[in-house]
Amino acid sequence: MTPMATIEVTSAEDGTSIEADVGDTILLRLADNPTTGYRWEFEPVTGDSLVLTNSGYEPSSGAMGGGGVTTWTLSVIAAGTTSIARKQGRPWEGDASVLDRFTLTVHARL
Repeated sequence: MTPMATIEVTSAEDGTSIEADVGDTILLRLADNPTTGYRWEFEPVTGDSLVLTNSGYEPSSGAMGGGGVTTWTLSVIAAGTTSIARKQGRPWEGDASVLDRFTLTVHARL
């Protein structure tokens, strides 16, 4: 039996595909600065092999208004292909405010 793995994904993997096994954990880490009003939001997802289990923001320093990293923890729960997409913008301004987008396709296997 293969041990469960933790797969770290950053903006460097934007637009790519990765492979994971059922039981693995994916840590999606993207630069963020919520003090600006811009936030990462999930866009519609295709597939059902992943479930979001946790999320949190970590400031990179104690400086007021400084940036950091938001991390989303996703568990691989079933075999299949799931595409995830995130967009960074001001939710109340709609798509006109989007600064950045991130997409990833996960091929999950038993």
